[in-house]
Amino acid sequence: MLRLNSHTHAHRRVHLAKACVQWLQRSSSTAHPRREHTILPPRKNALSVPERFFTAPEESRILRCCLIGPTNAGKSTLLNGLLRSSVSIVSEKIHTTRENMLAYLTEEKYKTQVQFIDAPGALGPHIPAIRRAIWDAVRRANLALIVVDANDKHSARQCEQFLLQLEAVLVDQEKETGRRTQTVLVLNKVDLVKPKAKLLNMSEAFHKAFRFDWPCLMVSARDGSGVDTLRDWLLLMSKPGKWSVAPDVVHERPPVEIAAEIIRAEIFNSYREELPYIIKQRTIGWTELRNGDLRIDQQLLLPDSKRANAHRIVTKRLPGVCIAARPKLAEAFGRPVHLFLTVGKISQQEERDGNMKHV
Repeated sequence: MLRLNSHTHAHRRVHLAKACVQWLQRSSSTAHPRREHTILPPRKNALSVPERFFTAPEESRILRCCLIGPTNAGKSTLLNGLLRSSVSIVSEKIHTTRENMLAYLTEEKYKTQVQFIDAPGALGPHIPAIRRAIWDAVRRANLALIVVDANDKHSARQCEQFLLQLEAVLVDQEKETGRRTQTVLVLNKVDLVKPKAKLLNMSEAFHKAFRFDWPCLMVSARDGSGVDTLRDWLLLMSKPGKWSVAPDVVHERPPVEIAAEIIRAEIFNSYREELPYIIKQRTIGWTELRNGDLRIDQQLLLPDSKRANAHRIVTKRLPGVCIAARPKLAEAFGRPVHLFLTVGKISQQEERDGNMKHV
């Protein structure tokens, strides 16, 4: 009988030890997941990625439309409103959008697809790469929306110089291709302008300074007024043609780039002056957890020349960036997202070469 009890206790101890090992394995895999650098696609309710093959309806229509104009005119906010989805980051700082971004609006009911090109702001610091991106967007589009902040008199005056440069680009385009991208003036933030008669005077002044192809459109991207009308007008402006992407595609960016854009928006909102412009991002971990959550590890890199002054400020506000970005990442990818940010440095060689990417 004593031997039986000893055997039973030994069996129980072995069973308990196995249970402890299994529990420790589960805990370690959740708390410290193995890093994987393979970028996994988002779930169905996340932003779509393009499909390679799709069947467009017969008599399909398409319009290629670019959004250009001064910085902080609300182009990205307007694009989000037209798409009914947040695909472009928004910030009060200039040059939040640094390169052309493609987005798509497909109305299957009307067999129509609109391809949007969201270009960087035209004013602010003169950066050759940004100017090239703007003019490339104009040449690729059938219609250019020149978006102007109706409540910013300084921006409206500066826009006159931009329109002169735009006219030169359109003249060259017509000589080279025999085609001229059509233009329309879009006055944004009209809800802030009082009295409203100022809007008519502003529209008249712009039409005297530049030969627009269509009458002025007035919207407020912030409260949505006029956005539905603009969307319907763009659908009417489409012409017979094949769709570029499948109807469920909103944009063509990979998930890691979507995450980097969302985090960068919070970097712009959290740091002042030049800091957001010198911070570069490097995604070092993209891990699927066993419970279906997503873990993203990213480094915020600072140049060696700025590290001593900026490192303390960037580190201090990292928790706030994480807290602000996590719910937006969860909404974009359709699952809980665990975001971990650290601060690193850009080597002097990388800083001289200027080949660090914001990814």
